[in-house]
Amino acid sequence: MNTVHLIGLVGCRPRAVGSVGDKGFVLLTLADATARRVDRHRVIVAAHSSADIGNFTPGESVYVEGRLGRSGEGGRVAVIAAQAWSILPAPPPPADAAAAGSHASPREHLRRGHARRIAIGTPRERLIWVRPTTAGPAGHSNRH
Repeated sequence: MNTVHLIGLVGCRPRAVGSVGDKGFVLLTLADATARRVDRHRVIVAAHSSADIGNFTPGESVYVEGRLGRSGEGGRVAVIAAQAWSILPAPPPPADAAAAGSHASPREHLRRGHARRIAIGTPRERLIWVRPTTAGPAGHSNRH
């Protein structure tokens, strides 16, 4: 049985894929419980599908149900979605706040992996994954 059920974050705005009106986007899911890695899934929604992905925005949590298949002339593996809907909207962009002190951390600490939206409000808006690291003054360099 070739069925895929995914919950993840929209990685980029949906865009046209191929020449028949299909749309596609990238879906990010956690690859492991430590949040060190994410899996990036190509999701294709056929033009004749009832799934409406036109309003998906980077950072939005979505559910996708479909099957694995090959898409386009290159034959790349993708999730061919039969259903896709939003679970949670994308978080609002951070407000510009006045600096309250030094940006540097006073002590060494672990920084967890997290999604970061970049180019917010532009056609190039997308989601990237920032890997976990150790931050702080020990040697004044970040380690992976």
